[in-house]
Amino acid sequence: MRSLILGATGQIGGLLVAECEQRDDAVQGTWYRRPHADFLPLDLCDEESVQRLITDFQPDVVYLAAGLNQIDFAEANPHECRAVNVDGVANVVRAMAGGGAKLVYFSSSQVFGECKAAQKEEATPSPLNAYGTALAEAEQIIRENLADRHLIVRTNCVYGPEERGRNRALHAVRRMRDGQVVTTTDERTCQPTFGPDLATVAVDLVKHGCTGTYHVVGPDRMTEFAFVRMTAFIFGLDSDLVANAPVTELGEEAPRPRSPWLDRQKLRAELGPKALRSPGEGLRALRKAEHVPALARVA
Repeated sequence: MRSLILGATGQIGGLLVAECEQRDDAVQGTWYRRPHADFLPLDLCDEESVQRLITDFQPDVVYLAAGLNQIDFAEANPHECRAVNVDGVANVVRAMAGGGAKLVYFSSSQVFGECKAAQKEEATPSPLNAYGTALAEAEQIIRENLADRHLIVRTNCVYGPEERGRNRALHAVRRMRDGQVVTTTDERTCQPTFGPDLATVAVDLVKHGCTGTYHVVGPDRMTEFAFVRMTAFIFGLDSDLVANAPVTELGEEAPRPRSPWLDRQKLRAELGPKALRSPGEGLRALRKAEHVPALARVA
């Protein structure tokens, strides 16, 4: 299978490269702003370049893991957010319109607002911020134009091996190792999702011929504070460095749902209950693989 991975230098993209190579796919990745010798440069906003890349590589599947994913930056810069996360996605969709490749698009629980119950895949989006609004619009563009050739993967709180260490777990570990306090909150929940499992599940869904929308999140729901405390414990760090604060004191630009909650039943029916590791299992695997290069597979 020929797999094109847009955003291959990011957390999810890098793990997809490792997963697809593990399965002997012919893989081509792209980078933006962070050059990589094995990948090609690509700006999603450059429609001609997007079209040329897809025409030249002739992929069987395109994994779209590129985009602007800093929620607070997106809130402060909504036009840039839309240019990348809506118009950029539309460029990819147009480039794929005349072929037979499948598009796998990575979205987020941020397409929903406050959740009193687990949201199923068909629930109506109700985003609270510019980032979630852009993702919801991008999803709709994909559904309307690649009706039977798309897979939308919504996820939440992805953590795992990552070169820049920007995900919640590694960011907390680095700060605590430097003796710095990590401020988080017990007023907001998350569904921690181990990145290598997310990549494996996404590729499995492709291999199974799945289409439509799937919620791919870890099996446990907990507060952000509890997750960071668990991270400290598993990495053998001082949990007293984890501070609990009200959401209003976190200095966030964008409003976020305090109770994001994605239903996992559709995924369980397709791949079974063990497709994704629990936070404890994932964090232990992350600690074990700490010194493995970011693009290496985590067993």
